[in-house]
Formats: sequence, structure tokens, C-alpha cells
Amino acid sequence: HGGDSRNDLLSRNQRRIVIDYMDSRLGQRIPTAELAKLVGLSPSHFMRTFKNTTGAAAGRFHLVRRLHQAEEILLRTEASIADVANQLGFFDQNHFTRHFRKYLKYSPSALLALCKKPPRNGHF
Repeated sequence: HGGDSRNDLLSRNQRRIVIDYMDSRLGQRIPTAELAKLVGLSPSHFMRTFKNTTGAAAGRFHLVRRLHQAEEILLRTEASIADVANQLGFFDQNHFTRHFRKYLKYSPSALLALCKKPPRNGHF
């Protein structure tokens, strides 16, 4: 390879554009070509520079951001696991749970069991 290694990284602005776009579409699949077009790169150059910049392929990076969003929704709302899976574009609850466990190392139900506190009834 050789050449200027800065050409193998996204600029701070390009990274922000791509990640903001991903975050605004957490419930959708985003084709690589669509992300590449946002920052004026070919799909192959984008895939290489995105991975060099973030340490992960764009699809995996987007998936993990979806899972972290799911974690936030589960902790902050009363939404069911199935509703969160649907909201974030997973095929079904089982598909969501498999990915959640694989990347976050615990299941959504374990998260809820450990982190959801029963409502206070005046006692501490």
C-alpha cells in the first residue's frame, strides 16, 4: 500500500456526518453505497477508511449503536423487548436477543432483571 495514511482515515467531519446519519436511521438498514456517497467516496474506499477510522466495519458499527440504543430504551422506558426489537428494525425478538447477547454479553431480559428497580413505595 504505502502513500499518505491520512487518505485511509475519514476526516473528523466525514466521521460525524456518517455517524449522525446512522444514528438518525437506527431502525433501518443502510447500504454502504449510501454512506459512501454522503462523504464523497467510492463504496470500497469508504469501507476501508471507515474500518480504519473506527475499528469496525460500517454494518457492525451501526448494529452495535442500535444495540446500545436498545439498551437505553429498555432502561429508560416501559417498552417491551419485542417492541424495542421492532422499533430498531430487527427481524424479531429472537434475532434481537441473539445480537444483544453476542455484542453486549448479556440478554435484554437479564439487563431488565438486574437494572430495573421496583417502584418506590415510600421506603428506601
